[in-house]
Formats: sequence, C-alpha cells, structure tokens
Amino acid sequence: MARKPRIHCPGGVYHVTLVGNGGQQIFFSPDDSKQFYYLLAEGVRRYGYRVHAFCLMTTHAHLLLQIAEIPLAKAIHNLSFRYTQWINQRQRRRGHLFQGRYKAILIEVNQLPELIRLIHFDPVRAKLVNHPKEYRWSSQRAYLGQENLSWLTTEGITGNQSNYIAKKTIVSMTLSQLVEIVCRHYGQEVAQLQSLSRERVFAKTRALIAGLAQEGKICTLTAVANYFNRDVTGLIRSLRRMANEAEAIKEFNQLRLRLQQPASEVE
Repeated sequence: MARKPRIHCPGGVYHVTLVGNGGQQIFFSPDDSKQFYYLLAEGVRRYGYRVHAFCLMTTHAHLLLQIAEIPLAKAIHNLSFRYTQWINQRQRRRGHLFQGRYKAILIEVNQLPELIRLIHFDPVRAKLVNHPKEYRWSSQRAYLGQENLSWLTTEGITGNQSNYIAKKTIVSMTLSQLVEIVCRHYGQEVAQLQSLSRERVFAKTRALIAGLAQEGKICTLTAVANYFNRDVTGLIRSLRRMANEAEAIKEFNQLRLRLQQPASEVE
C-alpha cells in the first residue's frame, strides 16, 4: 500500500526524529557526525530549510527544521539516503539504516524555546553528560557561543522574532475572516465549529483552518483553539491526522491557492 503524502506547510517548523532501524546505532565515530553536519549544511543551501536545533545521539537524531518552498519529505529523504550510503560504505553493510518513516511534528513558535531546551537535554537524560554544554554533538554549544556552525540559525530564538518565520503567500487577513471564507467554502456555520460537537466533518474544517492560519502567520494554534473553544492538543492531533489523509491534503492545498489571490478575489 502506497504511503500517504505528508502535508506541506511552507515556513512551518518541524521537530524531526530519525531513529536507527530496530534501535541500532547510527553514529559510530566523530567522522560520522561530521558527515551528518556536512549533509545538513548542504541541505540548507540546496533545499532552503533552516536548522534551529539538533542533537545527534548514538541511536537517533533530533532536528528542529523550518522548511521553505521545498517539502520537508524531499529534504529528509535526501539527508537520510545519503547518510545511509555513507554508513553502509564505512561499515561494509547493506540495507536500511533508519527505522521506517521519520517522525515530524509541526511546532508552534511559542513552543520552540522549551523544545530546544528538551532537545539539548537529551544527552543528560541518557546519562552521557552532566550538563548539555558538555555534549559535543548538539547545538547547545553554538547557542552558548562556544562553537560556530554557519548552517545553524539561532537568532530566531535569541534575537528578532520577526525574522524567524519565513514570509507567506496567503493574503493578509484576520482569523475571523479566514473562518468565514472556509465556512462559506464548505457551507458550514461558524457556530457549528464553535459548538461541542465532535463530528469529524467539523473537526476536519477546524484542522484546515488551523493549518492555514499557521501557514499564513495569521495567528497561533492556541488562538485558533481558543476561537473554537477547543484544547490546543486536540487541535494538533487533528492536524496530524489530516496530514496523513491524501484527500485532506488536496483540500488544504486548494484552499491555500484560493487564499493566495488578492483579497477582492478571495471573497
């Protein structure tokens, strides 16, 4: 059965996790980690994504990436494929290095500082070091100014937030305007989306609105959840479910194209 495509949200920030197949080792020497660095740097140039944090562990890797116009799936496929080739050649082995599909979770901007802290703390949890700054293969040392990685972007967290999220193509509008446009498109009422109903059709519409609001930098997912009287964790679950449904992805892209038109035409 063919895998369902992932949703593509230009400007979206994702927590990506790559895990060794069957929990096997994926980094065997400092040279392996340096090669992974090289591939990340090349990916920044080739695919236009930003690396905001990372941590390379023995059996897995954490990446905090902000994508541009090229989908995350294409960038990660290139990274994992080329790194697997490197390891297979050096270890004289064959087959898969990574376990199944990579994990990618869409992240809100206000979650980033805490998530970066958790990523940097992974070696401490694994009892490899006593403090994150002691671990060589994470972005912690760069954040502390102890290491210079030209391909790592840190100013989005420590500096000007206005430079953090890439420009979007959705026309400027408020959340209420976005909701009204999507409701008219589906012939639904705003009150239906704000009600306590758990009907899947309304959950799907709320997820579409949340994704569009985030891509268009209209507001945060928390603001969307509050607008619909919902918990943000439930809204995030709906977004993840939508990301695995080909038809929902198609609808999302259709709405996104519609919202890229001039405001007079959107109405």
